[in-house]
Amino acid sequence: GVDINMMPATQYRTILAKYEEFALAQPQIDIPVSHRIHGGMYARQITIPAGVTITGQIYKYDHLEFMISGDATVASETGPARLKGYHSLSGHSGKKRAITAHEDTIWMTVHPSNGTNGEQIQNLITVKDFDELEKFYTEQESN
Repeated sequence: GVDINMMPATQYRTILAKYEEFALAQPQIDIPVSHRIHGGMYARQITIPAGVTITGQIYKYDHLEFMISGDATVASETGPARLKGYHSLSGHSGKKRAITAHEDTIWMTVHPSNGTNGEQIQNLITVKDFDELEKFYTEQESN
């Protein structure tokens, strides 16, 4: 196996993209999203069922992430970690995680936003892939 703790970010991203391609060819389950908008903040909450692996979205901006409850292995460019119970995490711009729930796991992200519709906000703060992220960063640098 490959030790993702020692892996360059580009290699991790390539492996994750290959996993997503494989996973999308498998039967999919519906994971409902709960949106909360209040006081200039947007919160997005999901429950990942036990035995399910998901890959997260790529966020354009830094944000907060919370594992409210559960037991999950979380993999990112910095390596895997097994989390149990409540955890708060820094969600960095451009980070993409894979999460495998060992028991039902509640996950929430919180972002600054003045929007009024959860899905529209989500579309404004995420990108579909790392190429789009690089384009976003380039546009930000030129402004």
